[in-house]
Amino acid sequence: MSKLLNQLTSLPYFTAQAVMQLSDNTPKSVLVMLSRLVKQNKIIRLKKGYYQTYEFYLIHHRELYFKNLISNIIQPYSYLSKEYVLQQNQVLTEVTHPVTAVTSKNTQSINNPIAIFDYFHLQENLYDGYKITYHHNIACAKANISKALFDYLYFRSVPDLLLKTSSLIEELRLNLENFTVLDWKLFEKYVIQADSKKMSAILNNIKKHLYPKGTGEKYYSGA
Repeated sequence: MSKLLNQLTSLPYFTAQAVMQLSDNTPKSVLVMLSRLVKQNKIIRLKKGYYQTYEFYLIHHRELYFKNLISNIIQPYSYLSKEYVLQQNQVLTEVTHPVTAVTSKNTQSINNPIAIFDYFHLQENLYDGYKITYHHNIACAKANISKALFDYLYFRSVPDLLLKTSSLIEELRLNLENFTVLDWKLFEKYVIQADSKKMSAILNNIKKHLYPKGTGEKYYSGA
């Protein structure tokens, strides 16, 4: 098995099915062997049937793209968004630990030794606003900052009373000082695309409270 592990070290992941095809052992014995290797910290179980060698993890886990890579291995039809991307861009001041992503597939949560990966289902007409980069031949998708904010607010429960009486930005402690005019235009585009009363109300609240006197003037001018 050590020879086989050496062959798998350069791969970002491998499957139990692949090991069964490469091994002369029975499927049952392969699963027992993989379970033993997980307990010995020689491989990491990413999700059911998907693994990564511990050596690959040690070499690459500090790379900025690493969790994006793992997220898209677990669920290829997804892109990083919401809290995780907002935190990377210092929009969220509070630390959140799960890796959050949006998916065209079912909502689910995967907990493995690397992190907790939370996936939120979004309808196809709103499934955009992300960029794809490739790492280790894996397509890694991540939302732009405008879409990450949209997704964060779209999935969040926001009381109507709060939108009528308070600043949503202050209530959620959002740091939006570095948003550019283009960022806001993209955010508004996603709101219009959603055709949602809730998101329209959120947009109006942001325009009202983001800058002094509630004119929203700087929202458009970028001044």
